[in-house]
Amino acid sequence: AEVRIERNQGTAISFRGAELDNISSSSSLGGVARAFVKGGWGIVTFNDIDNVKSYLKEAVTCARLVGKEKSRLAETSPIDKVVPPPKMERDFRGVDLSEKKAVIERYNKIILESDPKIRTTQTGYRDRYREVYFANSEGSYFEETRPDVVVHMGAVARDGNLVQQGVESVGRAAGFEAALGAEKKCETAAQRAVRRQDCLHPVRLVFE
Repeated sequence: AEVRIERNQGTAISFRGAELDNISSSSSLGGVARAFVKGGWGIVTFNDIDNVKSYLKEAVTCARLVGKEKSRLAETSPIDKVVPPPKMERDFRGVDLSEKKAVIERYNKIILESDPKIRTTQTGYRDRYREVYFANSEGSYFEETRPDVVVHMGAVARDGNLVQQGVESVGRAAGFEAALGAEKKCETAAQRAVRRQDCLHPVRLVFE
């Protein structure tokens, strides 16, 4: 038998052109209990971690109802490991949503104002703090905590029917500091979109 529990906390912000397209925060907590009896699997999902034992018993009951053969598992040594989170200079869980929005809004404005040919953007921010716990009846226990920050900077250039995109991104297992200082990447994304768009213009040859 085994049980896995996962907890997630996160926020997401996105701009499309000059408009704020989405801003949200979310949290979730859930798990799954599995049991293997006489070749049959029993699986129970849950989001109430106070009754984990009862869910494991239910998984065993389900497995017994379908198991009619033999349970055979590969032999492995028990694992006991705790993976601590990487150091965060600034925990994004303590950063106000309005501050996160202000940073991404500034990046979005840099892209929009980089060149007259930039017609719209796809700029976004996402953070997630993920905790995973796993244990089984073979004596294994595993725990991992991981923060993630992703910033996406997309520019769309248009001239007539010619449309091209330029994209830059930042993604790290770190704190809010990972989202800062990306102004140059915004400029690069815009320049790449314009440069690609210019390359697609037809070349006109004149013979004399």
